[in-house]
Amino acid sequence: MLLIGLLLVALPLGSFLYLKAGVNYRLTSLSELEPLGSAEAFGLAESTEENPVVYLLYTTPSSLQDSVAITVEKVHEAFTHEPAVVFVGIGKSSFQIIEDLPQSQQIDRTDDKVEAFRKLTANSTFCENVPLEHQGILVDREGMVRRCYDLHSGPDVTRMVEHLTILVPPAPIEDMILEREKEY
Repeated sequence: MLLIGLLLVALPLGSFLYLKAGVNYRLTSLSELEPLGSAEAFGLAESTEENPVVYLLYTTPSSLQDSVAITVEKVHEAFTHEPAVVFVGIGKSSFQIIEDLPQSQQIDRTDDKVEAFRKLTANSTFCENVPLEHQGILVDREGMVRRCYDLHSGPDVTRMVEHLTILVPPAPIEDMILEREKEY
């Protein structure tokens, strides 16, 4: 009798509470992704229905030992299977590792682009007191900047990866084809 009560009450209640916690976590994550402004100044390719793209913009680090370069490389490794994520460095790098990665682009570092980057990150409470060289911004499929991150901070980078997985469109589900031998 106790076992039946456990199966009929406790198990569904536990499942409901677990799923509710997941929904609340996702809603909290989405609330952190309020638009900060448009990323038009960077001349990024527009996202289309056939080719949806999410961008991570950062100012190109000046040395290979820079933890921002290491962070970008590690995050890039995590998303190599995902063509919808493109890493865009503002400025030429003095090393080839980031530039040679697939899904990686470099745009010229001009005063206009640096100022546009600075203005977008100034609107974010997440990048207060963070040097410009340590900042990265996430641009969604509509070309809107969603959040600024401190690429020098481990927890911030972890949160950025979580937000990337939310913004990346799900892969289309292919139809399952069953091939059977001909029945006689």
